[in-house]
Amino acid sequence: MFGRNGIKKGSSEYTNTYVQKHNGSFPLYSSKTINDGIIGYIDSFDFDSKCITWTTDGIHAGTVFLRDERFSMTTHCGALILDNNLESIYLEYVLNYLKDSLKSYAVGEQNKRVTVDIIKKVIIKIPVNNSGSFDINKQKVIAEKYQKIENIKQAIDDELCKIKNSTIEL
Repeated sequence: MFGRNGIKKGSSEYTNTYVQKHNGSFPLYSSKTINDGIIGYIDSFDFDSKCITWTTDGIHAGTVFLRDERFSMTTHCGALILDNNLESIYLEYVLNYLKDSLKSYAVGEQNKRVTVDIIKKVIIKIPVNNSGSFDINKQKVIAEKYQKIENIKQAIDDELCKIKNSTIEL
């Protein structure tokens, strides 16, 4: 599904100093999970395709994001890029599948890791139709259900934040 050329690691050249010297408009992603993983913006990009990135190490190793823009990433981040001939795979389905499962593959105690070798061993269950082909429609339906759940979770989080920050005037 992702093939040999579809699993990429970020570059070690991207440091804070690099970001300061090459300030630009293209996002640079790392293992950071707040702000969608962006640690800065630089003047060049290494990737220009819709793909999934994952955090490779740290407490949130295995966190995944959908990217659909020009970007670069540090060595603390990896990308899963679909093979060109796989129109029958719905990337949003894969993203949600990995959201539920990838963190369980992380190894280590304090500094967890999800390496490229680990990613290569991850099995993603893709629905198939009666002819045995990947069922893109079923993937879309499942992805939409995941999205509805995420929207509900976000609405609950928003309401809890309002409650937490509310005061009662006496």
